[in-house]
Amino acid sequence: MKARLTLITLACTDVQKVGEFYLAFGFQEAEFTKSMEDMFFFSMENGVILALYNIRNLSEDMGGYLLRGHSSTLALNAVTVKEQDQMLQSWEKAGGKVIREPFSTPWGGRVAYVEDIEGHPWEITFLRDFPLDEHGNIPIK
Repeated sequence: MKARLTLITLACTDVQKVGEFYLAFGFQEAEFTKSMEDMFFFSMENGVILALYNIRNLSEDMGGYLLRGHSSTLALNAVTVKEQDQMLQSWEKAGGKVIREPFSTPWGGRVAYVEDIEGHPWEITFLRDFPLDEHGNIPIK
């Protein structure tokens, strides 16, 4: 089996408001969801789709499973430190919050933690020792 991460769904209480946040940050909405209520798809550079979906609908789709908490982070990787700083500024300008300013890591990275307007945590990272390839992927084998 090959590991293929193709879709990440964020469960949102106010899909429209969160979608507007990501549009203001600079994500481009896929044509597929432009006419749909309570759903946004954003195509990422490396082919992964970020979906926003109403938390009630997602819970129903999962057979009534109770969705709770934010127990993971998503990462946006910058090509340079300057781009990382620009991404952080754009995040705050769009209405998001920086929860930890950039810091250097022992593995050669520079990481900042942010959250969107509903509290979904993200990392905005520069990976000095793992530059992104031409498809926007981290070339770790």
